[in-house]
Amino acid sequence: MKLRLVFACFLSIASLPVAASADDYGDDFRKAFKRLACSNVSVSTFQGTIAEAAAQTPELSRLLEVVVLADTQEGTNFVEILSDPNADLTVFAPVNNAFDILEASGLLGAVSDNGLVGFVLSYHILEKRLPAGRIKCGLSKPRAEETAIEQDVFLVPGRRGPTVNNSNIAAIVKTDNGTVAVIDSVLTPQVTP
Repeated sequence: MKLRLVFACFLSIASLPVAASADDYGDDFRKAFKRLACSNVSVSTFQGTIAEAAAQTPELSRLLEVVVLADTQEGTNFVEILSDPNADLTVFAPVNNAFDILEASGLLGAVSDNGLVGFVLSYHILEKRLPAGRIKCGLSKPRAEETAIEQDVFLVPGRRGPTVNNSNIAAIVKTDNGTVAVIDSVLTPQVTP
């Protein structure tokens, strides 16, 4: 009797489904997974330029300070570039906390002291507009995009939403002159000049 009970339990356990891969579920599973990852990133539209959108976003105030610092100390023209209504850009915009962390570690001062603020900021800019939908959920595999300093950033789809160089993309803002992807850390170029 005990042997039959054990055998019956074994048969019922053996008939349970085993862990399956996404391929076992087909396109429906992939579409549901993609929708879930896409739902973590908000997309909004701002009537105005990237510079105007950043100025209206309190969480990007440190970014604006760093842009003005680069323009005054290094003679760059980021404010002009980001204000150009005819531009087609994509900007990866770090939130204030990202700059606070960089400053606390001493790296922001080192970058500023060595005249590299403009170089680092340029690494956050693509000289083309990526559609918000492509950033949010149009990635099926990692994708390299060349920045204004001719070094690649890497957009990667993820379970919690897309990333750029391991920085989480928290929100996307469509503006008149480009796309802003709000990120949670400052991107670091691979090579400095």
